[in-house]
Amino acid sequence: RNLCDYFDYTGQNLLMHPLCWYEGPIYNSLVEERGGAGGFHNPTAGWVDIVLRRFEERGFKFYGLMNVYRLPSLIGDMNADLASIQAGAPTYNVVTRDNEVWIGTRPHRPPIFNALHPVVQNAVLALVAEIAEKYGDSPAFGGIGFHLTMPEIFQLGGLEGSYGDWTAAQFATDTGIEPPVDAGDPERFGKRYDWLMANARDEWVRWRCERIADFYGRAAAILREKREDLQLVITILEPPMPIIDPYRRDWMAGKQMIEMTREAGVGPELLAHIPGLVIQKRLGPTAKKKRLVLGVTRGRWGCEPPSPESIQATREMDLDQEQSRAYRTTREFGVFLYNRYFESSVGRDRPLECEWYQSIPWRASAVVPAAEHFMEYYARSMAIFDPSFIAIGGFTNGTVGHEGRVARFAEVFRQLPQGDWREIAGLGENLAGRSIEADGVRWVWVVNKSSETRRVLVHDTDGLAPVGQSPPLVEADRGRAAELRPYELAAWATVAQ
Repeated sequence: RNLCDYFDYTGQNLLMHPLCWYEGPIYNSLVEERGGAGGFHNPTAGWVDIVLRRFEERGFKFYGLMNVYRLPSLIGDMNADLASIQAGAPTYNVVTRDNEVWIGTRPHRPPIFNALHPVVQNAVLALVAEIAEKYGDSPAFGGIGFHLTMPEIFQLGGLEGSYGDWTAAQFATDTGIEPPVDAGDPERFGKRYDWLMANARDEWVRWRCERIADFYGRAAAILREKREDLQLVITILEPPMPIIDPYRRDWMAGKQMIEMTREAGVGPELLAHIPGLVIQKRLGPTAKKKRLVLGVTRGRWGCEPPSPESIQATREMDLDQEQSRAYRTTREFGVFLYNRYFESSVGRDRPLECEWYQSIPWRASAVVPAAEHFMEYYARSMAIFDPSFIAIGGFTNGTVGHEGRVARFAEVFRQLPQGDWREIAGLGENLAGRSIEADGVRWVWVVNKSSETRRVLVHDTDGLAPVGQSPPLVEADRGRAAELRPYELAAWATVAQ
């Protein structure tokens, strides 16, 4: 109930929370053992049912996220013995361009398991089917989200891996392209990589994206079979993630962000054709500050120490409008404002000792933008994407200290109808807006992307009235105008809302 009251207070109506954590489910699953690495500290059996019941009462939506590095069933049956794999034994572990077999991973490192392999995909799809069956009857349940960071089992991480015999045989069958390597050569995996990069790189990247899109399509179909309006949300966090130096270095050298995503096996242009699939794109309001804290006197992730220009690119890469819009291929589209957090053992090392307080040993918190600047990425999200939904967080209560600002934004945002909004040209510097005719009502919204008050001139304003706490339109030369506060979202409609 505290969560629901908080949502009502801030104007939020969407919770995206893990159902499967790094090592498996954190709900009472019958197809996989309960996962660890954080899962043991989550609510006990039945917590999802409690959340859904409370959300039904308030009209909120819950999406169950899958944020998975490994699953107990995959760990138990995997073949990670390099000698046997070199001799031709099957494996669904990732075999790399360095002729290695991955057996472990961590954040910002490639996955252990080959997301193209049917054993891996079927393990994921079994969880999707179970979750849909357990929770799909609740009107508060909106669907499942695949949380894509580099180590996840839902994507390939990059071009470093998936050069095993099974993958190569599938590629040859589908495309007729077969790298000329000796099937018994223990270094054949790296030689495949070398040949593919030199002779069939585009075909290789495209084929991998097609196979992953088919995987996602099967997951989306399972959800829609349970209930037609259930959605599969593909949340693209990494690659690319600007805080990671190699991505930023490549972007500064001219590489497109969407190409980095495709190299991990995810092609947004292919996902556009899958019914019930929605893309959600990460933006990082706290990423630049976090990168500064990591230090600038030494390089990370194999790169040189970052220059001031490289640090600034952490923000510029996120807000590259042209490249970011390439991800908006699905009819519905979301944004995840990822408050990159700091982790600390201060609760264990220096606990607050008193009778009534039990210190939390390990803490995660984010240093978010201050005052009105907290709303900048909300405004930028509207200007770049015109999203259907916006989520915020990342191990933290994302709106802490800024609930009133978020509530004012939500009061306008949640009244805007879904549909094909048309961009309004010529609004002026740091202003963006769109309009739509929906159910006989004309709607207009404008957002101020800057930290200064901006005056917007709106044309063809007959009958437009403010939505929520939007400022009124007043008579001006060549139309009607309104003053927008820093980062304000304002909207008007031809009927009072």
